Amino acid sequence: MPVGVGVGFAFGGVMKRWAARGAVAVVGILALAGCSDSDEAKKVRIGETATVDADKGGKIDVTVVAVEAGSDADLATLANPAKYVGKTPYYLRYRLTKTGDKGDSSTKFVVSAGDHRLTSLHVAPSFEHSVNPDDAKNPVSVDVRTFEKCTDKGQMSIDDFAKAPKGTTYQGCTIYLSNAGEGAPSRVEWVPDKDAVVVWK
Repeated sequence: MPVGVGVGFAFGGVMKRWAARGAVAVVGILALAGCSDSDEAKKVRIGETATVDADKGGKIDVTVVAVEAGSDADLATLANPAKYVGKTPYYLRYRLTKTGDKGDSSTKFVVSAGDHRLTSLHVAPSFEHSVNPDDAKNPVSVDVRTFEKCTDKGQMSIDDFAKAPKGTTYQGCTIYLSNAGEGAPSRVEWVPDKDAVVVWK
């Protein structure tokens, strides 16, 4: 029998919570106002690598490997799937490589369609517990469900990447949602502060 896991996220200064039962739980939604890329930003193509400053000093190589279109059917596995009707998910696949001993513990990606910044969607695994009365050694088993279309399963955490030695590579995936009429992503930016320093098109 599935066991619900309570999760929450901050949005507009309000903390919301709910229980995820058998569905992958949404833990964060971030929507930002639109802006244009900076004239000073380095322009590169999807698949190419740019070197950026890390938060705590040093440099990291950032590669936007691909931006892949999903379908609204992909979102049916999420908790409260009705919230995503009419939205199209896009999967940003990226690679970070430490070129020094220091690195970021977060990414600085912004994905836009024209003048609209797409919403970043962060999900967490859900856990289903099953009782096995005939197995004395493992009376309870746990099934971990993830959003298989875009997951860092098997990877180190981004926090561990920040502490890892020079040469370490982290491969990740982030979900972005496009509302009806916004269209497909037209650019990906690395925005450490106010302005973009790299633009992938």
